[in-house]
Amino acid sequence: MKYIAHYNGKVQKWFPRSISSGKTITTARLMDEVAGASTVAPADVAAVLRALSDAMRGHLSDGDKVKLDNIGTFYLMADASGNGVATEAEVSAQQINRVNVRFTAQKKRVGGGGKALQVPVLVSDDIRWERADAPESDGGDTPTPTPTPDGGGDEG
Repeated sequence: MKYIAHYNGKVQKWFPRSISSGKTITTARLMDEVAGASTVAPADVAAVLRALSDAMRGHLSDGDKVKLDNIGTFYLMADASGNGVATEAEVSAQQINRVNVRFTAQKKRVGGGGKALQVPVLVSDDIRWERADAPESDGGDTPTPTPTPDGGGDEG
């Protein structure tokens, strides 16, 4: 996993920020990997994923949270940004302009002593961090780092 140095202008300090590899792993590739690590054929993995998606959609639409062990919990959140009303009596579903699926990763405790951390279970225990080369400039002065509203490195 790679990271870059990122400047936070709000606190005027530098922090490591993870960066994406730029690759998107497709469902087809994951199906092949799951099939290769088990006795299940890729077509069977695809059928299970479709059924899982349908089952999750139904439960989420009913207002349920869906927890997948060793992954995390999914739930829906309505967004009515910019559509507030003056009184409680005026509140209605018509104000909702977007619905988002939210995800909270299941956590595990790693490390010992006073430095134990909670990290998502989807993070490998043997993750290796490597500093990426700084982005190339356009030949002028070093670009001014972009400040972020948070207190440090990555969000989320």
